[in-house]
Amino acid sequence: MNFINKKIKQEFEIDGYAAIYSFFEEDKIQEIKNELDRYINIIAPTLPNHHVFYEDKEDKSTIKNLQQMFTYDDYFKQLIEESKIQELASSILGEKAIAKNLQYFNNFNNPDLNYNLSTTYPQFYYDLFPQKNYTFFSFGVREWRV
Repeated sequence: MNFINKKIKQEFEIDGYAAIYSFFEEDKIQEIKNELDRYINIIAPTLPNHHVFYEDKEDKSTIKNLQQMFTYDDYFKQLIEESKIQELASSILGEKAIAKNLQYFNNFNNPDLNYNLSTTYPQFYYDLFPQKNYTFFSFGVREWRV
């Protein structure tokens, strides 16, 4: 575990959370945005109803949440299971982290969408025992599509 992970782990143990700024380099962020666009345009239309949620079900451009993205796409599977996200999570937990969900929320840039992010905590959705888990939120700016 490198120094930054030790510092983050210490913050997490003391505060119950750790804020990490500039986790990904700019080129990786652009790559993720491009892959997300591909996922929304190609994969999302094929998802079962319980893994894609729309503000208006008749308007497919109003995606507000995508669930289990790593289940349907190799890029996002690698991102959550084999990248520095996995490394960080495992170092914080002190054991190998097992991904349970990778979600996308599309409401942060649109005040017309009303979605309570507090219900995304793992304890709300999963029976994880012991309660040794983490939630990794990545907040970024993405253009709102009209």
